[in-house]
Amino acid sequence: MPEKKHYPTYPSKQDVLNALAQYPAGDVHRKEILSNDLNRHKVLSSGCSLVLYAGCPQTTQTPECMLSNVFLGLIERLVAKTGKRDGIGNLGGLAERTDKTLFAQMTLSEQTELISQKDDIIQLPSGKICLTTDINIISCHNVQREAKEELQNIGITSNILNFAQMKPVPLYNVKDDNYILNKWNGQGIAYAISPAAYFLPVSETVLDMIVQASHTNIHENQSEVAHFCKIKLTDALTRFGKPTTKAPSLESRDMLSDYRYPHEWLSAWYIASYLLDFNTKKLKELAISLQKKTPYLIDFKSAMQQMGQSTQDMAKTLGINSDDLNDLITETQMQYTLNKQQNLNNISSKKHYKNFERN
Repeated sequence: MPEKKHYPTYPSKQDVLNALAQYPAGDVHRKEILSNDLNRHKVLSSGCSLVLYAGCPQTTQTPECMLSNVFLGLIERLVAKTGKRDGIGNLGGLAERTDKTLFAQMTLSEQTELISQKDDIIQLPSGKICLTTDINIISCHNVQREAKEELQNIGITSNILNFAQMKPVPLYNVKDDNYILNKWNGQGIAYAISPAAYFLPVSETVLDMIVQASHTNIHENQSEVAHFCKIKLTDALTRFGKPTTKAPSLESRDMLSDYRYPHEWLSAWYIASYLLDFNTKKLKELAISLQKKTPYLIDFKSAMQQMGQSTQDMAKTLGINSDDLNDLITETQMQYTLNKQQNLNNISSKKHYKNFERN
């Protein structure tokens, strides 16, 4: 384990990047440098994602059955340069921001042209065009632009989503610093990311249309989207923690199945909690019921660690208290352990039966 150092507060963004670049991707010292919030803020940007869902909860006895007719619309991600699968996830991406100095030097015509391309440019009622630092405005512009771009990746150019119906997902203190910590080669620019999210109810017809189009339309070259898929919400809730050695992420998760980003998976759990009226008992019952059918651990703790969230932060996101979230995680882990023991017992019983038959 490398010796822990004390890192100062660096005076500028470039100084922070220079300090990070002294260490290779994945080195613990990068994380320690950004653990100083003042350093992280100097290289901070944002991103935003959009969860599409269709269906309403049913009036039935179990939470899993209640949500059985609710579907999510998700993209099957690709690494644009290699074409390899890169997990499932929501529509969305990083914010496009404007250099203040360059913006001040632009003509009105040039500024106007950038409105649809940059997420921090707004036009006031007076007609004046200016930059905003309001993260809510930036995130709203960001997710609409990215959603349209990703749908264009799979050949959908019509306006089929009513963005006016979007509602925010309350992601509390979520960090997405994986790239700057674990992938960046130290050259050029990189950012720490604080992601935001929205969810949008749509009809099943819209989801089905996008799915069909993603399989029949011509995709753009080096598209970051393989296909659009429609899956049950209850299926999506299990998609974090599946181990693999074939197409792993840095955390050795299965990128043919798992969500690429933990905060997008957490957004699915928020929708489940929202549709269950933030009923803690039902949410716990749902998690245990899904874990009974899942051969790997549905890994809330790992997701929490990767996002830099505390238990209190994740609980606030899900609309429950932290003690109840701790109980949910503990009971889910206990169910996973019970699953493993039952599987071992079944294997042992089969072996015993085969030996009995031979004799």
